[in-house]
Amino acid sequence: ASPIGSLRPCCLAEEEIMDDQGTKFDLQQCSLVDAQNSQYMRDLRQQFLVGQQPRTCRKCWQEERAGRTSKRMHTLDRLKHLSYSVCPFQGLAPFDVNHGDWFFGREDLTQTLVERVSQSRFCALVGASGIGKTSLLRAGLMAQLQGTGQQQPQSDWDIRYLTPGQTPLQRLAEVFVDVQATGLDRASQLRQAESFLQQGGEGFCQLLQAMAGTESSLRTAPRRLLLVIDQLEEMLGPEASPDLETDRQRFIDGLIAVVHQDRLPVHVVVALRADYLPRLQTFPELADLVKHQGP
Repeated sequence: ASPIGSLRPCCLAEEEIMDDQGTKFDLQQCSLVDAQNSQYMRDLRQQFLVGQQPRTCRKCWQEERAGRTSKRMHTLDRLKHLSYSVCPFQGLAPFDVNHGDWFFGREDLTQTLVERVSQSRFCALVGASGIGKTSLLRAGLMAQLQGTGQQQPQSDWDIRYLTPGQTPLQRLAEVFVDVQATGLDRASQLRQAESFLQQGGEGFCQLLQAMAGTESSLRTAPRRLLLVIDQLEEMLGPEASPDLETDRQRFIDGLIAVVHQDRLPVHVVVALRADYLPRLQTFPELADLVKHQGP
């Protein structure tokens, strides 16, 4: 799927999937199920079943005739090394971090995202609703950096994932609470994190400095923090309560502050529905970050 919602049978296919009237499928107007059940895809599957080489797959056939390993062969090899006790197809549900070995067809896009996140302090993943942004973040980016399944970890990353919802400051504070903490200890850590975040950008930087100081006393090599903020649009609705307006402004001020603090080993990636881009104009500094993919 492309950022504008059009679909291809795979990332190397030369043709886009057409409906029965010869019009390109658009994920903003139809579902993946509609595309999968289209006459175009039925014909494509039939060609594979009878041993034909579909025109849209020409790049793979050319690679194989030249004696090189094509994307098709690479995928088949991965499948041969996997055995499933459950169905690997998620349907409309997103793939998760532990599904990295099942996440086929977006290897190039995953690698591009990994490289951009590693090289830039801020990265924005923008696309149509339902295009697979969450799957790319969790089963692609996070799975590769953490080295889940058969994948090897890319580096020493401390990854914190959240969706802001209608309580962005609380959601952000929760990712800085020790996952092993319970009861009063957890409540105390949550209050402390929230008190930092209530101070906006300066408080968020202080929270990260305190966390980095604690880690550096326990580790010889400091880890880079990756803050993955999915479904940013959840807090950008026009009809926000006064509390949400205050929280999201502090949330955004915090993101902008840490991204511009070079001394903090922090990287931020956000995912946003493309139809919410106009709403970002209400927050010009964040809109500028998204537009230029970094400070």
